[in-house]
Amino acid sequence: MNPTLLYYLTLSAFGDETPESDEEVEVLDRQEKNDETLELLQSQVATEIEHNNILRTEKRHLEETLQSESVKRAKMEERVALLEQELAKKERVWKVTESELQF
Repeated sequence: MNPTLLYYLTLSAFGDETPESDEEVEVLDRQEKNDETLELLQSQVATEIEHNNILRTEKRHLEETLQSESVKRAKMEERVALLEQELAKKERVWKVTESELQF
């Protein structure tokens, strides 16, 4: 509840000052609605911030995974290149051996 409205309600309960006009009551009502809207917006902003933090964490994790996978891939490609070189050497040896066997 709006603190100002609560103040006037408390005063009126004890016979003291109350809002004197409909305009003052409308102002108090608008202020209460504004306070409620502000609380709602603050809650939504907090939720969005939390969601954004979760997304940032997930993005960082995915980037780390991608980096790790890229390193693994580079190592695999290097290993494949070495195996291809070794195979090429063996194929040359086989061709030489094969040609020697034909003589």
